[in-house]
Amino acid sequence: FSINYDSRDVTVNAWQGQYLNFEYINYSPSFGGDNQYQKALIDHRYYHTLAVGKVLAFYNAYQWSEGDVPYYDLPTLGGQSSLRGLYQGRYRDTEAIEHTLEYRHTFLRNNGELSAHGMTLWAGIGSVAGTDTHLYEKLLYSYGIGYRYELQPRMNVRVDLGFSDGDSGFYLTFTEAF
Repeated sequence: FSINYDSRDVTVNAWQGQYLNFEYINYSPSFGGDNQYQKALIDHRYYHTLAVGKVLAFYNAYQWSEGDVPYYDLPTLGGQSSLRGLYQGRYRDTEAIEHTLEYRHTFLRNNGELSAHGMTLWAGIGSVAGTDTHLYEKLLYSYGIGYRYELQPRMNVRVDLGFSDGDSGFYLTFTEAF
């Protein structure tokens, strides 16, 4: 079951609008599965243009699971799209929450038009826990810097370097993290 609302101007590199997603998945022998568990995700992203080539992007996500959840399907933090200073899957439990703020800056040419070069700065916090009452007890953090090169209109090559407590991540990919 999934419900989405999307008012972003461009999905892969939004400058304005928001995205809201709610997903619920139920794995059950009565539906033909081998396991008995359920999962939910609430994902909210908001984009605000400050000026030409300057965007604030907000990412908030909550993941929940219950039952006989296989290890590989537990909610996680870290990776190229989530707290980029942590390696993917390092932190996992039955619940996870994340909040990230990112500043995206596209450099201007001498004539005032946007160039193909840009950068980004971000900082985020998150947590994993067995119950929602413990979600904010031990906060994880991530911050970093990135370079963007626009290959096609609003389609970037992304190079990110993220840091966290005793951890780091380097990513080279296409499209924005969120």
